[in-house]
Amino acid sequence: MKRFIKQNFIIILAFLLPVIILVGITASVYLPSFFLSTDYDFIYLSCSSNNSRNCDNYIKDRYKITNGKMVINENKLPLDADKDGVADVNIHIFLHNAKNNNSQELLLKEVKKLSLSDLLTSPDGVTISDGYSRRNSVGLFPFFFDGGGRDYNYYLVKGNSRKKLNLINSARRNYYQNNIHFIGWVMPNSN
Repeated sequence: MKRFIKQNFIIILAFLLPVIILVGITASVYLPSFFLSTDYDFIYLSCSSNNSRNCDNYIKDRYKITNGKMVINENKLPLDADKDGVADVNIHIFLHNAKNNNSQELLLKEVKKLSLSDLLTSPDGVTISDGYSRRNSVGLFPFFFDGGGRDYNYYLVKGNSRKKLNLINSARRNYYQNNIHFIGWVMPNSN
């Protein structure tokens, strides 16, 4: 076997080199995203309504961060476009645990106790972004796609690395893709 390798070293290297390069590129693309995290949890709202297009503006008008606390504009009443006496909008508040990548629903009184930053970037340089990702249904390597599809998701992003977030309601099909609304990062001095 050693003799065969010595005699055919150049041929073996010619076949192994592309595989080694491909593995190296794959590792350099996927490994940084695997280790991406933040030390800061965040608050987001999910809006379920019969008219989710109006929900986005409703949330922006009603929920704000002032002096590090979430405040609610009580003058902005829930939408009732069809005037049936039932609000067209249901708002759910969630705390996302960044370390475990999971969310839990909070009551408004719990959120009002938290110290929040409304900056888009966390103190450790991570942002939240949304967008489409390609689904790979079958393929030998991540580079070979055979149709798959596309999913709309939310991600932690830092530089060129991004990691998918497991947010509640983010992939439900009865919601529009903008049903998740980032409110703020939870600061360490929160109660």
